[in-house]
Amino acid sequence: MASVSDRTETNSGHNIRSGNGHTASTVASEYALYVESRKNESFATTPCSGEVLHTLNSYLIKDLQPAAHGILSCSKADLSFHTFDGDASLVSRKLTSTDELEQYEVELTNSSRTGATSDRPSIVILRGHQQAHCLNLIGGLFEIDPHFFNAHLSYQWPQWSSNLFAQPSLPSVVADQVTFCIATLGTHGQVGKDIAAERHLAAVDMYGYQHVLTTGEQKSGESVVRMFNLHTLRHFSIEQHITASLIRHGDQWRMIIWSDIAGLLDSGLPGPRSPMKGTSLLPTVRRWTPAASETFARLGRNHKFPLPGMHQTARHSITDFGATLDPLLASEDPLYALSDIVSLSADSLNQLLNICACVLDTEAARDPDEHQEHQEAEIIYHQRILKRLSTHITQTLSQLDHFRQTWPHSSNPTRHSLSTTTLTLITTDFSTLQTRTDALLLRCRESMAMCMHAAQIEEARKNIEQARKVTQLTFLAFFYIPLSFTTSFFGMNVTSLGQADGLPLWPWLVMSACLLLVSLGILGLVERLGPLLRGQRGEKAGRWLRGWWK
Repeated sequence: MASVSDRTETNSGHNIRSGNGHTASTVASEYALYVESRKNESFATTPCSGEVLHTLNSYLIKDLQPAAHGILSCSKADLSFHTFDGDASLVSRKLTSTDELEQYEVELTNSSRTGATSDRPSIVILRGHQQAHCLNLIGGLFEIDPHFFNAHLSYQWPQWSSNLFAQPSLPSVVADQVTFCIATLGTHGQVGKDIAAERHLAAVDMYGYQHVLTTGEQKSGESVVRMFNLHTLRHFSIEQHITASLIRHGDQWRMIIWSDIAGLLDSGLPGPRSPMKGTSLLPTVRRWTPAASETFARLGRNHKFPLPGMHQTARHSITDFGATLDPLLASEDPLYALSDIVSLSADSLNQLLNICACVLDTEAARDPDEHQEHQEAEIIYHQRILKRLSTHITQTLSQLDHFRQTWPHSSNPTRHSLSTTTLTLITTDFSTLQTRTDALLLRCRESMAMCMHAAQIEEARKNIEQARKVTQLTFLAFFYIPLSFTTSFFGMNVTSLGQADGLPLWPWLVMSACLLLVSLGILGLVERLGPLLRGQRGEKAGRWLRGWWK
């Protein structure tokens, strides 16, 4: 596959050609065929199996049919390029179609040929869902590892899993790739009565939403939701991902960032986050970075932040990328360039942990005897969320530690100190999140143990009550055995039954009534004297009665 530097421009529009005579659309086809060849690799020819790229190939290969007939349709896209000019200031350009992407690639090729941008880092940001043609074109132009697309497009095949069980991978396998989880809280305008039923409906809607995603009905630039959590009847949260990969070219680098966060969530496919009357997303509370004093100067005093609604405040880190960063340091240190997105992930996960803690606090205040089933359901539901977050946080910490040692960094002591301070704060935040998550998981386990103990105690109480009733029944049976013997005796010697020399019937009736009254009286006496005999005061009387009985 030809590299970016090998392609040259002969004309504009759809007829952009590389040095070997290929159009830019052919570059997309070549990348799709390249992924297909990687998919066909087996252990017989290479130590790496291509089975993990099976579904990615099925998605990207859709672009081959129009390219095979020489037809290049202009596909919509939602991406932006961020490059550093001569004075290291960040220059951004938004692209909305593959035509603009191809034209911009020609400009980059011409600039690199003249030496204007050949040694400058750049950052490519994709927002929301992207069509196959756009991914093939970007992958071919910038020689992106297919595993980057495969990792981020996991929402396209949530029910499919490789028989190799290779996912998730170890940090050494994806040495220059990282995925961040972004959580956004929201409130519902309509309140139901049964949270279990509402969660079931949300799960059904989410399953349908994921199924529609796999059919290709989603448009370019629409936001993607990975998970939907219903914490209470009014509060919910959504989880989205941002995947980043560093592409090295000698001493220089280019970074590819793909974000699920794009357009407003009230547009696009229906799902459990479909807006209802009064539904709104809560803002993500951010903290200042060490360079925050210059943030307002970069944004400008007239910069307006939209009020919450279905607008995600987390979009600012994507649409206004680099606004809070030192551009010179960002051009030298790719991990620092990611710091705003990394801190966004930490801040959003902190809010998600806070609402989980609030729900657990509320459940702990309930009477376990009256709300035991509800408590168990809440604990199990949020325990699953916390386990998923714990996995994300652990992976992020591991990757950040690896990147700090292997990624390029500034050689200037002052700028390197700022980068170290920023990354140390972020690492500390994630370590704190990990500690809090572990503490909440421990709390869930302890709460479940308490619920189990309460259930066992309640079951023991029922068993004791049942044993007490069995004891009473046994005591009655002890007195009715003589009665049964008496009736048998009289039954064989009653004149009414044909015994000429037998007794009349009335003695049996009198005897039966007397025995019944005596049995009930003794049973009531034992019921009243039982607590006294079991207590310390009745110990002496109990010994006397037992001695008398013997």
